[in-house]
Amino acid sequence: MARQDYWQADQYLADGNYAAALAQYSKIPPLYPLAADEALFEIGCILANPGNPGKNFQKALNTFQQLVSAYPQSKYRASAETLIALISESMNRDKEAPALKRQAESYEKQVDGLQKQVDSLQKQIEQMKEIDRSLEEKRRAIPPRK
Repeated sequence: MARQDYWQADQYLADGNYAAALAQYSKIPPLYPLAADEALFEIGCILANPGNPGKNFQKALNTFQQLVSAYPQSKYRASAETLIALISESMNRDKEAPALKRQAESYEKQVDGLQKQVDSLQKQIEQMKEIDRSLEEKRRAIPPRK
């Protein structure tokens, strides 16, 4: 009977109906404990699927961790552990992203400030060159002393 439930859940998933697939897979563990590890794996995959508008990485992580702890001999354990590592890394990067963005914005402001200083210094250099040319012209215009 579990195969029928899996088939239905797989159909929902194939149709892109993540919510219905998730609901169908969620019915399997209590009804078919021997197939629960596979259902948990599928639930975790749905929750972590980037195409799922209702994706939830924390719930996916919890589901994979539940699979690993409740079914240590499961054939899905190694894949679940890999996904736990990937999701954890992704979540850590998501947490770091705002701080990195603020740091990048700060650097951009510093670069803008430095560019303004460079522009100002270039103007001063041009003004000094102009003064130097003017002084040179005046020096040439003055007759030499005898």
